[in-house]
Amino acid sequence: MPLTDESARVRATTFVLQRYHLSDLAEAEQKLTPTQLQGVLREIDEVQAALVAPTTPSRPVAEGPGIDTPLGRVPPVTALLLVAIWAVFALESLQPGGSTNQDVLRTFGAVASDTLSSGQYWRLLATCFLHIGLLHIVSNAIALIWLGSLAERLYGPLRYLAIYLAAGIGGSIVAVLTSPPDQISAGASGAIMGVLGAMLAGSWRNRRITGAAAGRQLFSGMATVLVINLVIGFTVPNISNAAHLGGAAAGALLALLIPYRSPRYPRRDAITANVLCTVLIVAALFLGATSLLPH
Repeated sequence: MPLTDESARVRATTFVLQRYHLSDLAEAEQKLTPTQLQGVLREIDEVQAALVAPTTPSRPVAEGPGIDTPLGRVPPVTALLLVAIWAVFALESLQPGGSTNQDVLRTFGAVASDTLSSGQYWRLLATCFLHIGLLHIVSNAIALIWLGSLAERLYGPLRYLAIYLAAGIGGSIVAVLTSPPDQISAGASGAIMGVLGAMLAGSWRNRRITGAAAGRQLFSGMATVLVINLVIGFTVPNISNAAHLGGAAAGALLALLIPYRSPRYPRRDAITANVLCTVLIVAALFLGATSLLPH
């Protein structure tokens, strides 16, 4: 038996909002641009029409994946990355000398000027999960929750993870090439700045999807955050601006190749983007696994 209009509207609203990790329409109005909100409302109308159709059975609605934090609900890939960096930090902290000890950081995968010349390519990925002290990881975790959650909603889990890993490796390579001898570098900042760079370039790349006004608003916000981070990097000691700039540049380049996840893009574009992202993820994981190969 088809649902009543009122019951179907409630189910449709719940179903669509959970896809975007939103709790209700009030949160949608607060977090989404007017163009994005109109798109969500159109989706709700379409789902409602399908639910009330006699030939379409109703389906139970599953709770959206992710974890709840004091800063809001975090989607699954961002949550997984948060768990990973905190787990590595816990292992660092259990070692003699803790997470600020250079020997500990080198053991766990920090990069230095000889990383490429010595063939220790696994460090390019491993360093993206290391942190130097509690303040370092807390600040990066907050940035990851904010930027990562937004990027994951726009790009989808697969594309977002590919951008994060590939941009992080890009930032690590730049840090290695520009590091003075005997100086190490570690942290998720390069990958997070890669997400920021992707959001910055993506706001222009996907302006026809989000609308020109929303694209400009997102670009302005991301550009401001980028400038603030670079100013902090140039004024606070022991911060690798090379990794930040390298990660941001890599993320921006990837965003020009990888579009937002949207049904308004042709299917062939979505398939191409997903294949590219799968290759990037596999390559990044293989790079990280080279430490297990015989030398």
